[in-house]
Amino acid sequence: ALQGWADGTLDAILSTDGDADRPLLADARGQVIAGDLLGGLAALIVAGAMPVISAMASQGRASQGGAGSYTLASASFAAVACAILLGSLRGADDRADERPAVLAAATPFARSDLGRIFGNRAFLLFNLAGVGIGIFGTSIARSAPSYFSAAIGSAKIGSALAITTAAGVGSVPVWAAIGIRTGRLSNWAAAAALGLVVAAGFAIAAPLSATIAVGVFALLTIASAGAHVNLWALLPNLADDVRRATHQPLSAICGSTAFCQKMAVAIGTLLLGASGGIGHTA
Repeated sequence: ALQGWADGTLDAILSTDGDADRPLLADARGQVIAGDLLGGLAALIVAGAMPVISAMASQGRASQGGAGSYTLASASFAAVACAILLGSLRGADDRADERPAVLAAATPFARSDLGRIFGNRAFLLFNLAGVGIGIFGTSIARSAPSYFSAAIGSAKIGSALAITTAAGVGSVPVWAAIGIRTGRLSNWAAAAALGLVVAAGFAIAAPLSATIAVGVFALLTIASAGAHVNLWALLPNLADDVRRATHQPLSAICGSTAFCQKMAVAIGTLLLGASGGIGHTA
């Protein structure tokens, strides 16, 4: 259908679902750009700005205690986002959607529904693995500032964090492309194995020099990014299977995974705080 619209007069085709959280982008020939790659490309734009933002934040802390630096950075992102939004809306048909509304009776999401969802063994194991991934990623993100402060000095924290963040976000399209070729499940296992090997080596070899420490945290961030990318890439097919098996809405199934991920962040932060692993304040 999209190729039928690509008659040479369009540069691209952009659409979303009802609440605009699932974009679809096709090129001038009507070829759809895979969502994994599209998300990775968008993330690369953010990663490219991280060193600049980090430098602004570091200068702000040094001269004004950080006043205004983060505000300027967030305002810059907002300006770019607004420009992209206005560009995508330019020339769009603003007439009211004439398609008939689809009315569906919503099933009340009760305790029994949650039990049926997590009663699915595959879904339960999937989310337990996801919680482990979330705790791992949270531990890396929360502990990096404290470690860099002790290992390389507070003056260079911004640059170190920019490098590790850019490495992780820049790896997203790479993980996505590998997953398309090799399968997302094996790709997920590869990311988890990378994280385990690097973390074990870090525990054995610590303390490390400043350069090696940044490289180790970059690898850990890359592993965390790969695990998260493949987690969400695997979810749609699994959610469809769980929906057919439990007769529960997809929103409840996917929302359950999102809730587990939020809980993983909370657990990871709690564990770090209880162990004294967070000693840096922004």
